[in-house]
Amino acid sequence: MKWKMGNYRAKLRGRQLACPELEVNSLKRRSSNETGSSKGIKRPKKAEVNYLPPLPIGDTEDTLEKERVDMLQEIKKKNNKRVISEKMERSFSFRRQEVVKQCPAIQDFREKWPALFSEVQIKEEFKRITTVPLERTFLTKLDFYTPKMQEIFSKKGGVAGTKIRPLLDSLSQRHVEARREAIIRALMEFLGESSGELFKDYKDISREAAQEDQAEQVLKICVFHKSEEDEGGDNRRHPHNLQGVLRLAVEAGAADGGPAPAEPMSEERKEWLRGALAEVSKGQLNEVEQMKRCLAVLQKDGMSATECEGEEEQMDEEDEDERESALEILSELCENLDNARDLMVLGGLQLCLSQCLGHVQSGVRWRAAQLLASCAQNMPEVQLHLLAIDALPKLLQLTDSDPHPTVQVKALYAVSCLVREQEAGLQEFASQDGFSVLMRGMQSEDERLRTKSAFLLLNLLSVHAEHKGTVLSMGMAEQLVSVLRSPHSSFHEHVLGALCCLVEDCPQGLKDCRNSALGLEELLKHRAKDLQGREECQEELDFCKRLRAMCFQGQQTDDNGMDR
Repeated sequence: MKWKMGNYRAKLRGRQLACPELEVNSLKRRSSNETGSSKGIKRPKKAEVNYLPPLPIGDTEDTLEKERVDMLQEIKKKNNKRVISEKMERSFSFRRQEVVKQCPAIQDFREKWPALFSEVQIKEEFKRITTVPLERTFLTKLDFYTPKMQEIFSKKGGVAGTKIRPLLDSLSQRHVEARREAIIRALMEFLGESSGELFKDYKDISREAAQEDQAEQVLKICVFHKSEEDEGGDNRRHPHNLQGVLRLAVEAGAADGGPAPAEPMSEERKEWLRGALAEVSKGQLNEVEQMKRCLAVLQKDGMSATECEGEEEQMDEEDEDERESALEILSELCENLDNARDLMVLGGLQLCLSQCLGHVQSGVRWRAAQLLASCAQNMPEVQLHLLAIDALPKLLQLTDSDPHPTVQVKALYAVSCLVREQEAGLQEFASQDGFSVLMRGMQSEDERLRTKSAFLLLNLLSVHAEHKGTVLSMGMAEQLVSVLRSPHSSFHEHVLGALCCLVEDCPQGLKDCRNSALGLEELLKHRAKDLQGREECQEELDFCKRLRAMCFQGQQTDDNGMDR
């Protein structure tokens, strides 16, 4: 690998093209005391995709320096965000070279690039470096992990738990922005931090005064609270779309006591207004258009495994890559719940089910399963739609019998998103013999499939005790014990947890596990001895001791009484 990378770098240099990431670490550019050591080497962090890009074609450091100086004048003008954004985009590589090579002080850098130190440009610069939208990604992940954080926070005790509980109690009654605020405040209390370090609350204060105070802050989330009079008297219907916003603005202008000036709008102001409206509405529209383009790619030349049976046609690699890329883009977009709902309305889920889950290429199949999982997770509306179009039987079939292990793993992930916390999905899962699929998954050769199958079984038995009888009638206890006899693996922790669930408050499960033919007591004794002192196996050891206590300690006492 070392020689291959050396040859690759030599080829890049031989092409006589600028490659700053190579040049910045060349021996010619390093001081004598740094030669032969790792000291002073400039390395990108994992997320820095555009770490040190080359200058734009046709530009030099002199032309971009002139662009920077011009920007110092442009920033003083009002309503000039578009021009500033264009100049910041053009000078990005020049700015990165200054950051990486010179490592300037923050104060000096702020004097040279004042436009960068604004909310809009911080987000744009982050996207230029990492290609990931900062705010949307953060909020999407925050919404995604909110249910899990609620579950963790609700178990917190002490002073922190007392402070967190009122925040959690009001989550279901709040607007989405207020819910996000509450969960972040709860997280800070959970970690022992003061929410005042991050949040700045304003009440009964003018916007002008608040802006003066904000200028003195370094990093704050500002929250404006309405006064009691405003909250009691605000009976207006809040707008839900752009037309509603414009209508509200017209009504507010008409309600002003002073006469409105009757003068035509200049072309410059019209252009600015068009740009502002386009900027406001382009986000969601662009994502919907992206989804439509991806669906058009998937609709083109649909090809299933059954259609290709008996044929040896060579798939065009370019078309295959295009389909896989389209599915990956859809999966990323549908992490946003609104986009998942839009994809359902556009018919994308039906298309994915009919043309992609049965595709001849495994790369298309597992990406399709991943897309269904992304859409179904935490979305009851989408879950019910997928159940209505019979997605679950197809996913169970892929989990059980697909020849490609990655397809099996992703299909099981989608199954999990359809049945956990979804009663209708769980009922269909049981009717489709889904528990047998999980049992066979735990006996698979693929470690990922074994782990995910055992974890899902543990989760379902923990939450839905009514299915214990169904599972025990299949001989699940004997099967789980046989899995424990296989070479030790990390997923055995979930297997032991599932056995504990089957035994707890269930006489039939207790009877099955006490069957002397299984030899479970001796197995648990040896397993506990092997796990003793291994910190990474502590939970498995706890399950082992708990199962042994429930199954055999009481039995030993009964036997001793009978002997007496």
